[in-house]
Amino acid sequence: MACAGSFAMLLKPHLFALMPASAEPMIRLEAMPQPGALSAVLEERLDIGISEHEPAHPGADAENLGKEELCLLMPSNLTATALSFQSLQDSGFVAHPDGLAYSDELFSLIF
Repeated sequence: MACAGSFAMLLKPHLFALMPASAEPMIRLEAMPQPGALSAVLEERLDIGISEHEPAHPGADAENLGKEELCLLMPSNLTATALSFQSLQDSGFVAHPDGLAYSDELFSLIF
């Protein structure tokens, strides 16, 4: 199974609880960017991938599991009233494998 790292941290304890004392069945969880999860499923390296959107690929089938909230974290000196695209650019960006995709999605709604 593959999913984003933040979701993997939430999912891991629940998967451990499902695993019996024996080695079978084995559950492997990999944290990776969403395009990697889709590729791993399509190439049959993994059985399941979790993504924030339905894949636009004929070789993949998807089922909606729910919604995850996307939050924008800002420096404490940047108030919501002073929020602008330029002020966010000036603050810098903490890179994350899916960070650019998330920022494009969020910023397209705001700006």
